[in-house]
Amino acid sequence: MSLDLDLLWPALAAFVRIGAMMALMPGFGGGRVPMRIALGLALLLTLAVMPSAGPVEPPASGTDLVSLVVPEAIAGLMLGTLVRAMLFALQIAGAAIAQSIGIAHIFGGVAEGGEAPVGSLVTLAGLTAFYVSGLHIAAIAALADSYRYLPAGTLAPAGDSAWAVVEAGAQALTLGLRIAAPLLVAGFLYNLALGAMNRAMPQLMVVFVGAPALALGGLALLLVALPVGLRAWLDAAPGFLPG
Repeated sequence: MSLDLDLLWPALAAFVRIGAMMALMPGFGGGRVPMRIALGLALLLTLAVMPSAGPVEPPASGTDLVSLVVPEAIAGLMLGTLVRAMLFALQIAGAAIAQSIGIAHIFGGVAEGGEAPVGSLVTLAGLTAFYVSGLHIAAIAALADSYRYLPAGTLAPAGDSAWAVVEAGAQALTLGLRIAAPLLVAGFLYNLALGAMNRAMPQLMVVFVGAPALALGGLALLLVALPVGLRAWLDAAPGFLPG
């Protein structure tokens, strides 16, 4: 019985931290994966990460149990937010691209999660690259390594956590705009040319003439620029991982 308890509390600590992180992890935290599959994966990851948690003192009371579970949940949410920031970069890029080429409301307006269809395309392409390139393994390794500087039951410092989240958000905004930069430049040049044409020929409905060209040219440019942008995203993604 003592051996079972020695395994129970590290498993509980690891499961709480993993579950909180997976609630925000790209792919598994977006509602696209059934809850049963996500729960089963969390249990399997618990077995893999549990040795990193080390020995955990058995709670003597309900208060001790809360003091173990709450810090673990906060740590998992913080780690998940840092990893989720990678997806925020793609969502920012997708929204900027959709607006710049004038097709933000095509095919009914928004896709799953409130994204424009073009933004959903960018996000799904990034998620595919995320798992194909093995970045999810790096995220799990970072989770296991988090016990080295944040032992089980230890509350994460509020100041350091807030600074890490703010820094990840700023990095996501910068990266998202870098990915969308070719389309943003093209949209700006289009609107500049549209303004000049409107000044030269006020009687011509230049918007109706130029909108199809903008959409077609924007999609063609997206076909060329998106692979390059995803490569830049993959190169910058490890910088979001805690450690």
